[in-house]
Parts: sequence; structure tokens; C-alpha cells
Amino acid sequence: MSECIVCNVKESEIIVENTYAFVILNYFPVNDGHCLIIPKRH
Repeated sequence: MSECIVCNVKESEIIVENTYAFVILNYFPVNDGHCLIIPKRH
């Protein structure tokens, strides 16, 4: 899954993370500050 946009997130883009998920700013936000909560499990 090397082409998975979620698996290839740069470490510097992660705002916060825990064992189960991480948060990044949305690449195409509807509103300023819109974030995505992404589970680490596929």
C-alpha cells in the first residue's frame, strides 16, 4: 500500500497522535482549521 495517502503522511504534518489514531490538517479544507482524525488501523 505504498500509494496510500494516509500511510504516507509526513511525521511533521501530524498535529497529535495516540495508539489508535492521529490528527492532520485537511489537505482540502472546507473551513480554516479543518482537521482529519485518521485511525492507524487499515
